[in-house]
Amino acid sequence: MVSILFVDDQPLVLDGIRRMLLAHRRTWSMRFATSGDEALQVCANDHVDLIVTDMRMPEMDGATLLEHIAHQYPDMIRVVLSGHSELEAALRAMNVAHQYLAKPCEGPAIAQTLKRALVLRDRLPDTRVRRIVNRLGVLPSLPEAAARLQRMLSDPTPNMTEVSGALAREPAIASKVLQLANSAFFGPAQHVASLHVAASLLGLSALRHLVTSAQKLELPPLAGGVRGIHPVAFERHCATVANIAASLVPDAPWRDDAYAAGLLHDVGVLVLASRMPVEFAAIQLRVEAGEPRSRVERELLGADHGEIAGYLLGLWGLPDNIVGAIAAHTSFREDQVGTLDVNSALGVASVLAREWLDEPLCGRARPEGPNWDEWRERARSVLAQEAA
Repeated sequence: MVSILFVDDQPLVLDGIRRMLLAHRRTWSMRFATSGDEALQVCANDHVDLIVTDMRMPEMDGATLLEHIAHQYPDMIRVVLSGHSELEAALRAMNVAHQYLAKPCEGPAIAQTLKRALVLRDRLPDTRVRRIVNRLGVLPSLPEAAARLQRMLSDPTPNMTEVSGALAREPAIASKVLQLANSAFFGPAQHVASLHVAASLLGLSALRHLVTSAQKLELPPLAGGVRGIHPVAFERHCATVANIAASLVPDAPWRDDAYAAGLLHDVGVLVLASRMPVEFAAIQLRVEAGEPRSRVERELLGADHGEIAGYLLGLWGLPDNIVGAIAAHTSFREDQVGTLDVNSALGVASVLAREWLDEPLCGRARPEGPNWDEWRERARSVLAQEAA
């Protein structure tokens, strides 16, 4: 049975949660604590799968509690259920909380969020990999792209179109911007895939905080490049996939989703390179010897970089169709493309980006056919305009 711990210094709030989730008592073992100290005692004495905490509590606030939980119990999923708080506290919580729910929150909305997180957890069976991913509050940034954003945001009145364009070159910070925009920090949760909309929703103060925080992280392997990841090439590849994915059906309602999926599709590689460098080096040696990356990753880790990225971004509350496309992109089959959607657009874009950038096709033959000719022409036109 799944064990869930709810923490709030107001007993009446906990009583309300207990009543709202009464229908789940046969599948969830629910515990309740009125302080951070009491919550840590519960975790020390009993296994807990998921914790849901208020932010504003005396003595130990929710962010501090989750910092302890992330360090001591990295396999635990962490959710904040709180009223709107100050921006600084909210941003601090987002580095330790996987998701944020705003009070008041109805029982079905709470249950849906918790169920989704638990389903995602079951898709990443290797507990060691899951613990490493769960600990992540932010992805390692690409130094040049982050510095570019920092310069733009140092302007008192930066051009938000240019800022969103710079975000499109920095998948790590872009993922946090989309996480915040899709959370309940700044109002009712909504489906946000456009970086321009997300950046405008967050505002300059939050964006400056995110970029500054990213630059303070000490992740030296990516700063100087690591075997298998070269920051400039990685940035270019992700941006190229995003642009192609969004160009394949220009008037599609899912265009922004395809762009976001393209930009973030390889962030699982960043996770492995920065958090599992020994395993990543072993994987890279076999990839350079000609083995498919995703197959080697599954053999050594039980999941590939797409599935790892999908798990992390799903925990962070990004829209399901973006998460699903990213998780499945390593299994894309060129001969099974029907009507384009977010999933297939990402797969097609990944193939065409490798062709455009003269990257290896991982042993695959160059796909041919009328559709591929049309898609290549669309990609060529868009990328040529980008380069002009």
